[in-house]
Amino acid sequence: MPSESLKLKAAELEKVRAQHITMVRALLRSIPLARRCDPKCKGWAVFNESEGRPEIQVCDSCTRGLPVSDYDVAVLPEAQMALSGALARLTALEAEAPTVTEEWKRWRAAEPRG
Repeated sequence: MPSESLKLKAAELEKVRAQHITMVRALLRSIPLARRCDPKCKGWAVFNESEGRPEIQVCDSCTRGLPVSDYDVAVLPEAQMALSGALARLTALEAEAPTVTEEWKRWRAAEPRG
């Protein structure tokens, strides 16, 4: 059973985390619409999804000059949800795609013999 001091430390950490999230959201909201790369840009996005290794990154174009990093935006719950969605899409694609071995077997079977 956790001691009282551990419970207090956990509560303090959660408070700091909540303050960090609030600060990051405020920084991202402070970006003027005219400075955004796209009116719909949130200041972060899931990048590298097409390469099969999605990750959350700040939009360098929109956040230039702001003290916000990839780590800062990665702790946002909405960013975590977006990353989970990207990972779920990749998992579904991998399940639907034939393996290289199966594809090779079909190609090999169709190859003319001479």
